[in-house]
Amino acid sequence: MKRIKSTALISTLLMLIGVFSACGKSDKEDIARDLSEDVTSDSATKSDAVQEEIPESLSYTVGAGGSGAIKVEAEIYSEGYGQVPTYKLKKRDKNGQWVMSYAEKLFDNGEYINVKPYDFCSMEELEAEKQFWEERLRDLDESSIAYGRVESQLYDIENIMEHFSESNYAKYAEGQIIFKKSSSGDEDNLTSYSERAQLRGEVDGNVWLLNYDYRVNEYMLYQNGRELGWGIFPPVLYGSCVEKMDYISSYYGMDVGIYKNKCNREQAESEAEKLLDRLGFNNMECVKMAELKPNQATDYCDGYCIIYGPSYGINMFSFTGVGASADGETIAVQPYVCVLVNSGGAYSFCILEDYDVEEKLSENSQVLSFQQIDSIAHTEFEKKMEEHPNVSYDITKVKFEYLCVTYDGIDYAMIPVWIYYTEWINHGDTNLLPVLIVNALDGAVIPIEPVYFNWEYSFIWGYYIIAS
Repeated sequence: MKRIKSTALISTLLMLIGVFSACGKSDKEDIARDLSEDVTSDSATKSDAVQEEIPESLSYTVGAGGSGAIKVEAEIYSEGYGQVPTYKLKKRDKNGQWVMSYAEKLFDNGEYINVKPYDFCSMEELEAEKQFWEERLRDLDESSIAYGRVESQLYDIENIMEHFSESNYAKYAEGQIIFKKSSSGDEDNLTSYSERAQLRGEVDGNVWLLNYDYRVNEYMLYQNGRELGWGIFPPVLYGSCVEKMDYISSYYGMDVGIYKNKCNREQAESEAEKLLDRLGFNNMECVKMAELKPNQATDYCDGYCIIYGPSYGINMFSFTGVGASADGETIAVQPYVCVLVNSGGAYSFCILEDYDVEEKLSENSQVLSFQQIDSIAHTEFEKKMEEHPNVSYDITKVKFEYLCVTYDGIDYAMIPVWIYYTEWINHGDTNLLPVLIVNALDGAVIPIEPVYFNWEYSFIWGYYIIAS
């Protein structure tokens, strides 16, 4: 099962997050109470206006007499700080119509075919699929990942054909896009099943696949026999160009000509934005851009992964591996679109979550002073050290950002928060990990949970080096 993060990153994140908690209750008359009525500190009361000057940095250490300490030597990023809008969001239903709405935008002239799972196919349909992939294979370099993937498709088809019988032919409703499969074989078991869809068409004359993937199960993480916590898999929609897959590889070296994709950042952003426009995302901004570096050539840029979020006026939270909740009941996955680009153009994307702005909850929501926020953070760090006196890490950045959260178990909102980050070093490159998130409106600590998603290229976080 592919994940967005390596096991080491997951373990580090869960260890650092700890047991920060929050509480909340809805009241539409006041945006602060709308998201969380209680606060984590007696000092967290709002003044009539924010007048303070925020410092450029923080410097203090929190310890509890043990061998560990939380050292705060952090730069403060406060762009956009002050009275900012907050938004109520409506999550779009993930169904066949939703998948088709993107297919009609993505594919040339809105034309595509529905690729049924092979166990839903007749022998004639299997023969047609086999022929299609055999033709693709002839056009690909044998050393490319694309070649290996197409070979795998052919193997799956041939295996189904070898064991095919009409009695195995599954039921198919005309026009059905999303197919469900229970892991237990019980169609009525809704606690552990998967949903998938695959549509195929052309994008600028190249063959693309559009996939929907949803695994309905929770995933417990373990390390050395100890439970670390639960992870969730949200439904995702992702697309990829079959012919361009040979541009990325973590397995082959420069001697076979795979690493040939140098492109500059401006060109990469331009190509990614063309794809976003095609998909109908016209109010997005780059929240993170990272080089893809093959393990065998870590000084070589093999392309870029660019993460986009909605543009609301202040920077979006940019760590794709967590979901957040203001009420502690349900998890809000952040509304990101990830795009992979190289010198040949954009060749893959993933829609991690999809929301519409339903209304502005407040035009100018009053925020707490930074001194109040940092006092709350200091208190939380003290609690952490009392519970885990041997834990040690450094806080290196504190940022004022937007975060999508849930409240009342069913509603979603985009709110301003302060996020305390530590650093995670991988092969010499620095990645930021969120350690503590404080609601800028009321001071409530917002819990976060690990999120994984099945994008066919999500393994890049494990095999490639990502720099913040």
